Amino acid sequence: NSGTVYFDQSTSGTTNVLKDLTLSGSATTTLGNSLNITGGSTPGTVTIGGAAVLASAGNLTLKSDASGTARIAASTGTVTGNVNVERFIPSKASRKWVFLASPVTQPAGQFVRNAWQQQVFITGSGSSGTPCGTTGGNGSAGTDKYNSNGFDATVTNAPSMFTYNPTAVNGSRWVGLSNTSSTQLVRGTGYRLNIRGPRGSSDDNCASQLNSPTPSAPAAVTLSVTGTVGIGAVSLPLNDFATHPYTLIGNPYPSQIDFAAFRSANISKIANTFWTYSPTLSANTYTTYNSGSITNGAAGWDNTNGALIANGQAFFVQGLSGATTVDFAESHKTGSAIPNTNYFRENETWDMRVMVGLKTEAGEHLDETLVRFKDHPLVGDDVGPYDALSFNSGTFIAGQKSGRQLAIQTRPKRFAQDTLRLTVTTGNTGRYRLGFSEYEAFPEETAIFLRDRFLGRIRNIRRNSEHIFETTSDPLSKGEGRFELLFRPARREPVDFIGIEATRIDKDVRVRWKVGEENDLAGYEIERSGNGRDFSMIGYVTADDLSSYEFLDRSIDNGKWHYRVKTVEKTPERKRYSAVAKIDMAAVDATMNVYPNPVDGLLSILLSNAARPPYDLRVIASDGRTVWQRKGILPDGRALQVNTADWAKGVYIVELRNKNGETVVERLIRR
Repeated sequence: NSGTVYFDQSTSGTTNVLKDLTLSGSATTTLGNSLNITGGSTPGTVTIGGAAVLASAGNLTLKSDASGTARIAASTGTVTGNVNVERFIPSKASRKWVFLASPVTQPAGQFVRNAWQQQVFITGSGSSGTPCGTTGGNGSAGTDKYNSNGFDATVTNAPSMFTYNPTAVNGSRWVGLSNTSSTQLVRGTGYRLNIRGPRGSSDDNCASQLNSPTPSAPAAVTLSVTGTVGIGAVSLPLNDFATHPYTLIGNPYPSQIDFAAFRSANISKIANTFWTYSPTLSANTYTTYNSGSITNGAAGWDNTNGALIANGQAFFVQGLSGATTVDFAESHKTGSAIPNTNYFRENETWDMRVMVGLKTEAGEHLDETLVRFKDHPLVGDDVGPYDALSFNSGTFIAGQKSGRQLAIQTRPKRFAQDTLRLTVTTGNTGRYRLGFSEYEAFPEETAIFLRDRFLGRIRNIRRNSEHIFETTSDPLSKGEGRFELLFRPARREPVDFIGIEATRIDKDVRVRWKVGEENDLAGYEIERSGNGRDFSMIGYVTADDLSSYEFLDRSIDNGKWHYRVKTVEKTPERKRYSAVAKIDMAAVDATMNVYPNPVDGLLSILLSNAARPPYDLRVIASDGRTVWQRKGILPDGRALQVNTADWAKGVYIVELRNKNGETVVERLIRR
């Protein structure tokens, strides 16, 4: 029967608390006083079955804390009156953005000021007002703590709460709220909010958060909004696909929802990916989810579970051409438990995968990208429904496919021969780490290598899963061209010799050889012969996963010499030789003087004893690039002048070559 229910006061700390509330039938039940549905490790649930009606009368509160968040489960009945819905936000080491949504419709006369701004500071454009003032009002007089638009007054009045616009305004699609005193929170709209709170009693946290150049780390805070909750279908607008395909939408229900169920109902309207901000990671980093795989997930995320979108969470979706709305249904709600700060779970298996993480040299997580493999009709060389774009900027890592930067990419299962380019961008010069994991499922006959084109290094990921690298002022030290991930058949041979050359450097001979991927190799023995038949060992170089090596044979006599390189394996012992490089020390007919060395400005190059011109002259960077050259030089006794001001600091090779292909080389340092 219909009636009013009153809850008795009980022991301290558990006042008017229920874990679960279930109504059925068709009666109307009215709450006569306050009722809190508990959060906790097993969150409370409200279920309105049949045609039952729960008249909240403003007395129902869905609690949220560090352990869990209460919810209204999939229901067929009705809830009338206002409901108070909480959203717990954990503490952070520094200020971070959070993607939020309101699951209620605020009543007339209630605005942002009456909701989240009661718990956290929200700033924005406006005039007047005194930071951390003591009175209310809207910046009209005295020490009003709010400015004319209802925001907490600061010296700069920089906005801290944004919506996402399909067209850029002043170069950005993030548009700050116009005010908090007449703007309502809209159910299902996504917001980006800089959490500076909590306000604390009597706004005692204000001086640190609004006035200090070094604010304290934001403590945990529980946001609260009051309004009506809807039971039943909800339709939300998508941005016009032709203008901008991405829309920031909010979970419209006070319950976690299953993205897989939601997307299945909207399969013709949105792509199979969502993005949300990662407040626990570095700036400008997004969590990306696609078909059971995730990058930059919150701590505790398990890829074997499904994808949940939490009560109060906003997320990006990619609309498809022709779609104008997305539809939510009660059946999209789920009771699956999630860590309170971790929003994603779903189950879909992938045959093989490699996670590539970008960290500081000290090991601090910055970003990651996932590569996975599956034979599937929708998986190919072009970006498809099982690929997810990277939204990250600043310092980030992404896989490349068809010229797009991806947080998650899926490739056909063809490990015998595949090459994946990586984009690694850093905002500053410095030392970083690449870490590789989750590759254990690859068959033993598949070798995985990282090629560092800038350093000329090839690293076997199975033997060494981390690679330390440095970014410099040289643009080639970062970006799209430096790193490649190679998938190759595991080799039986210790190494492939690609080439070998012998070059005169004054009275010495530099022997340089290039190799492919190394496999269980200890090092190289360098051998020399005067007749091309009888070789003897003159040196040894340790194998270090490089793509090229060199050895200097000092003070060699004039004459014709032959050089070759022999592999030294760890086990078993086998021999493999390079080709033979020849040099005639007596045939090189010119000497070269390079000064000053080191150089930081104008470089002079003087040729002497030049009997067989013309000559070609070039300067080669450490990565093999030619940074300066001059062909067909006819020596006239004057030094050539080269401006090195735009060159990056480092080691260079100055190479002089005559018409017979014989060379003279000098080592140059740009400081």
